[in-house]
Amino acid sequence: MAAQRSNEIWKDLTKDEHEFRGKNCLFRAIVQEIVAEENWRITRLKRKSGLRMDDSYNIELAAQNLKDTHQLLTQEGDIIDTATISNKILKKWNIYKDDYILIESIVVLQNTLQSMSENILLLDRIEYLKEMGINSFVCKVTDDVISPRCFAIVATKE
Repeated sequence: MAAQRSNEIWKDLTKDEHEFRGKNCLFRAIVQEIVAEENWRITRLKRKSGLRMDDSYNIELAAQNLKDTHQLLTQEGDIIDTATISNKILKKWNIYKDDYILIESIVVLQNTLQSMSENILLLDRIEYLKEMGINSFVCKVTDDVISPRCFAIVATKE
């Protein structure tokens, strides 16, 4: 499942922050869909989009910023012009723009299931080690606000 945020962070987000995150995820999905449909290649130039969560989500700005954060190329290696990319993004955005609520809900569900799934895996591994005659326990190694994968199995052989 590999969610990047813990439930501790998700439960404290405001409605506007959830909306921003859902729209940003939708934007990335639209770009990915366009790249696949057009058989283009995409390369990340830098990590951050330049959009701040304290702003309301602006699709036109997100589409413009794409040229600064990613390079889109044809299979032949030609750079796709910004107007072409922006037009395709805006066209799809108008079709899917209300789906951000569903997307954010699925991400929150993923985070909830991830926590339970990881606990089941940890328990299973502890039980396996126990069956092998190895003493083991789970130890929290960092704050789950920093990383949802904050547990380690400590095992000792007698």
